Amino acid sequence: MENLDKVGLIKLLDDFSAKLNRISSLEQLAKTVDEILEEIIKVEYTAVYIYDFNEEKLKLFLAKGFTEEEKIEAEKTAMLRHPGIVFNEKKSIVVSNTSENNKYGIVESERSFKGVSRAFVPVMNGNEAVGVFGLVSSEENKFNDEHVAVLSFVGNMAGVVYKKLSESNLHKETRERLKLHDKALESSNNGIVIADATKPDNPIIYVNKAFEDITGYSYDEVIGTNCRFLQGDEKNQHGLEVLRNSLKNEIPCNVTLRNYKKNGQVFWNELSLSPIKNNEGITTHYIGIQNDITLRKNTELGLEEATKRLGLLIRNLNDGILVEDQYRKIVLVNDEFLKLFKIPVPAVDMIGFDCVEASEAAKVFFKDEEEFLRRVDEIIKEKETVSNEELLLKDGSVFERSYIPIFIHDNYRGHLWQYRDVTLQRQAQVEVKRLKAFYQQVLSDLP
Repeated sequence: MENLDKVGLIKLLDDFSAKLNRISSLEQLAKTVDEILEEIIKVEYTAVYIYDFNEEKLKLFLAKGFTEEEKIEAEKTAMLRHPGIVFNEKKSIVVSNTSENNKYGIVESERSFKGVSRAFVPVMNGNEAVGVFGLVSSEENKFNDEHVAVLSFVGNMAGVVYKKLSESNLHKETRERLKLHDKALESSNNGIVIADATKPDNPIIYVNKAFEDITGYSYDEVIGTNCRFLQGDEKNQHGLEVLRNSLKNEIPCNVTLRNYKKNGQVFWNELSLSPIKNNEGITTHYIGIQNDITLRKNTELGLEEATKRLGLLIRNLNDGILVEDQYRKIVLVNDEFLKLFKIPVPAVDMIGFDCVEASEAAKVFFKDEEEFLRRVDEIIKEKETVSNEELLLKDGSVFERSYIPIFIHDNYRGHLWQYRDVTLQRQAQVEVKRLKAFYQQVLSDLP
């Protein structure tokens, strides 16, 4: 600026303003600012910082005369030095001689150059600071009020452009994210429903393609309606009570409901509902994620029914049956088993009981207590089927025991014990043998 008269300065600033109107990127802004700073005042070292509102720190936007290491250090410590002070206070700082004037008590990091005088000017967008200009010279008293005024003018104009570019980039990124979100919603295999919580009856404002495929209803048919039409006449499902409570208290929930497709076909809907709140904590929307689990539910119901039938069959067998899981916890026991071992507890109360303790308690019935326990452990360890193994009891009774390991997809899941009281059979066999021997003796004694 030393070589510029008033007219030249005005023309320079006018050209700068014209260039700013054509700037469409931060790179162009950096180049234009660098050029104007070179024209205004010749200094060895220039730094332009912009404030990153996401990371909440000043970043080095433009640097002249710095080594790469010095650039990294300058940005790292910017908020602790003059740039940070100027940014926070929104006021310029001019240091005529750093060796004589350091009222802020700032400790400078090592530099490859000796800065004697300095000027720092805030870059403003209206009343908001968005960055800082920093100029360093090896000469004393390099900067005056006129320099500061011109630099402030340049900084303010650059700040406005920077803010517009930042907002434009932010809007562009937001639009791109929204497009990406829309694609994700449309490509999801789960049915997605968005309802407006600010309107009566929470009308549907969006459904994706998967919702149409699952329910058979088109987008136009459901927009503006409430999702309850999917339940048909089944309004007393337990899941609906949970859902109503969730909507009343504006809390998330997960429920399974019997729903109906457009063609009247029943399907099981696993629904996850979440409220969406704004910055004031007010619920504005509900997002429901649907998953058609009809196949899984039908399988579960089939298994449940089969389990009930099997349990009923086992409970009515004349043999004592005990089913343990892989952790030796009782899964199922019938009344005949409890009768054989004189256990005065209802079968339902035995579920989950530890069979290790049960075996310890049952050993007192057997003639060889320790052999009974040893053999139980051996059978479970080997996990091989055992059929009709004979056990002698202290009271003279005889039991037969069978063992069947349970494997599901080659994974051990427990085992089944079968106990049968064969005392009368054994006694009958002994009596038959005795009578046979008696008659053979009689026949042999005949002439």
